[in-house]
This record gives sequence, structure tokens and C-alpha cells, in this order.
Amino acid sequence: MKILIGSIMLLLSSVTFAIPMSLGDITGNGLHTETDTGDERFMSTDTSGVLDDATVFLMFEMAGNHGINAFGIYDDSASLEVFAGSISPLSAATLNWDTGTDMVTLVGSGISATIDETNFGFYLDTVDGRFFSESALNGGFDYMQSFNVGDSGYADLLGANMVLAFEDLADYHTDYDYNDMVIGISDISPVGPTIQSVPEPIPLALMGLGLVGLGMVKRHKK
Repeated sequence: MKILIGSIMLLLSSVTFAIPMSLGDITGNGLHTETDTGDERFMSTDTSGVLDDATVFLMFEMAGNHGINAFGIYDDSASLEVFAGSISPLSAATLNWDTGTDMVTLVGSGISATIDETNFGFYLDTVDGRFFSESALNGGFDYMQSFNVGDSGYADLLGANMVLAFEDLADYHTDYDYNDMVIGISDISPVGPTIQSVPEPIPLALMGLGLVGLGMVKRHKK
């Protein structure tokens, strides 16, 4: 009995994650008090002409797989890679949307795709597969935090009004620190009202483990 309880407690105590409570926990700048909004789909806000644009910044990466991870955008029918794994931090890219056709082009590359300017998400290609900004496409796991920083003016945010922070490892061996790739992007906003994040699957799994342990204890007493 003591061995069983001890084993369960050891397992629970070993599963610890430094989940960020604010953007400052990720950037190291305590002035960034914004919290994860839970937003998963976005839209362009630069709608002033025939060609709308958004600027994307690779702010930093703190991951062993930084040379592999690739970032891009997607909608329900297409995707477009913005940063390949070889891209270095502080790099920038511009996306131009043709408002008449929804054709988005990565400026300077000639690469384009038809992606809905009013309803798109972001992805990270990793060694464990593609992680989407929509947790439902990840089996319920949330591999991206989003922060609406508005017109903050902070130099370290490079003019971005949204910050996206990614995990690059699957749930069974990730650390949920959301600093494996951090992206800043201007001229976008969330689609619709902000929806608060649901509880992570990890605590639910631990709760289930605890219930299993209690059940085993009761059966042993009988």
C-alpha cells in the first residue's frame, strides 16, 4: 500500500510545468503584463486598399529544434509557410492579401496561397508534426498562447500588436513554457470575441490518475 501511494505521489510531483502567467514570463520583460487571450483564429485589420498587408517578426526562439521549426498561416483549405527553420531571430516578413481574390503572397519569395483574410490561423511545423493555433486540431492540446498587446510601443515587441508564443514538443514530453518560437505580428486582430482558454488536458489527466489510485486503495482495503 505504501509503495503504491508513494509511486503515485512521485509521479505527480515529477510532472511540473512553468506555464507562463503573462507575456512577461515569456519575454523576460516585467512590463508585459498581458495574459493569454485564448484566441485561435484571426483576421487582417489593414483593409485600406486593394493590397492589404501584415508584417510578421520572428522575435526569438528558445528551443533545441530551432533549426527545424517552421511557422506559417492556414485556413480551412490552404496553408502558407512564412518562416522556414533556417530563419534567424529578428527576421521579418510581409504578407500581402489581394482583397478581391484572398490570394496572399509572401513578399520577396513569390510564394502565394488562397487564404481567407477574415478568418485564418497559425501553425508551427515541428519534429512532432504540425501544431495549430486551434486546440481542437491538436487533439485538445493548446500549443500556442496569444497576447493582444495593442499599440504598446515597446521596442522589444518590434511594432507588433499581437504576440504568438508556441510550444514545439507534443504533450507527452513538452514543458509548456511557450518560448520555443515567439512571433510578433502587426495589423491583425482576433476573429470575434475572445474565448477564455479551457483547462489544459494535463491537469485532467493527473486528476484521473489520482482517482485510479484512490480506487486501488479502496479495493485493497476490501
